Amino acid sequence: MSFPRDMQNFMDDIIDNFYAGFAHLLACQIKDEGFTAPEYNTAEEIIPICNIAINCLLNTFERVVSELLTSFADVREFIHIYSSFSNPTSKKPIIFRHTCRYILSILPKLKLTSERSSRSDEHNILELCKLIALTKLLHTFIQAKSIQIIENTTCLKIEINSFIGIEYTKHNIIALNSALGKTPCLIHKNFASEDDFKRLMSTLEDNSPVLKTLLDYAAQFIRKRGDIFEVTREVGKTDNDPIISGLTYTIENVNFYETVHSPYNIFHRTRFRPILQLNIDNEIRYFTTSWMIVETFDELSTNLIPYGELPKGWEKVHDLKQLCKDVTQQVGKLFEDEVFKVINPKYSVKRNISGFHNVSLKKQVVPNTKRKVGEIDFILIDNIRKIIFVIDAKCTKTKFYFQSFTNDKSTFEDYSIKLSDKVEWIASHKTVVGKFFRMNNINEFTVEGLFVTNSLIYYNFFSVFPIIPLDKLIRYIETLDRMCVIP
Repeated sequence: MSFPRDMQNFMDDIIDNFYAGFAHLLACQIKDEGFTAPEYNTAEEIIPICNIAINCLLNTFERVVSELLTSFADVREFIHIYSSFSNPTSKKPIIFRHTCRYILSILPKLKLTSERSSRSDEHNILELCKLIALTKLLHTFIQAKSIQIIENTTCLKIEINSFIGIEYTKHNIIALNSALGKTPCLIHKNFASEDDFKRLMSTLEDNSPVLKTLLDYAAQFIRKRGDIFEVTREVGKTDNDPIISGLTYTIENVNFYETVHSPYNIFHRTRFRPILQLNIDNEIRYFTTSWMIVETFDELSTNLIPYGELPKGWEKVHDLKQLCKDVTQQVGKLFEDEVFKVINPKYSVKRNISGFHNVSLKKQVVPNTKRKVGEIDFILIDNIRKIIFVIDAKCTKTKFYFQSFTNDKSTFEDYSIKLSDKVEWIASHKTVVGKFFRMNNINEFTVEGLFVTNSLIYYNFFSVFPIIPLDKLIRYIETLDRMCVIP
């Protein structure tokens, strides 16, 4: 199985044709399920239609993969392509890389043969185009479903005739879709340090001799990042090694529905697990590439451990638990330092406020609850607009998938309860705040709460309090317009 090294120019038209064909088949399938009207625009209608489409596309994707990749030679060539083209500097479109990762997530359940398949390169290219088209259509419906779950009112419509199509009716959704199409990585700054990475690797090597062997072995292939090498013998020595177990992607990790719906799930995300289990001639074997290993440890050190998470099983290793705790605290402080640098020159700001004079916020009980007000990250005084901003800083992850925004709703609903407690306390104690800032006219000010984050959070458009990326914070304070977050 092989592909030209630069095939995108002539692939686009083929992908578009497959996309249209699948959109037609979906229209027929959804009509057969009883949705025969030409248009639907309510959540009660849109979500079940999206579920039908998503399940159909998932099943079709898995079927095409199982028909395309039948031999170890097929898989080896595919993994070579993935490892050669999946790095962030690759010119391959993001949809190509998503498709490759979805294929990877299915591989352990395939029953492969050691015999080379006889299909032509042209056939393989067409099948890959088919999978890319399925990925695009899959993302279209998952995105629509995710938005409708977050949104409380009508924001899109689904049209069903010869084809099925989705049209968004709100400006902020259209604008954000456009922004996400231009860049998959809406993040202000990476606060994980090189020292943290070195400490991680040192801790792992100290607690897993086999991992050290694998890393040394992988280093030999660094110039041939796409070359696949077998590690069955090494993995076979690690029955009681939680570190290697947490880095291995087996048939137990395969759940394509969860992979697509929860792309950052620790158990199902292939980018957290570079050692791939394959069934070849009914024999279980393990493989990896130098790029997959490099990719995994970059992902773990920048987009998992800094946010208080570890691969499954690693929590059993005390040194890793402590490292995770230390790095999470450090990243949170570094992000707050960055926020302070942005707002301090322009406004009167106090940070990490645990109390006022003899009043401890950590001991102040919120009326009619058992909750405590707690420390306030920042209080900012805008003398021009006469607003006291109570700001809560949240260093958030990179977002590569639209569906990952769905989880932010429940997360920030919980955060909002705590921020509301702080806002209400400040509003009820303006005189105390005025003395703290040495202001005589504090009662003329209103009190507003907001979150500042390290990445764009789509739930900002619907949340009680604004959720503003750091690079847009000054613009928001000056305009009070949530739409300012759209790139």
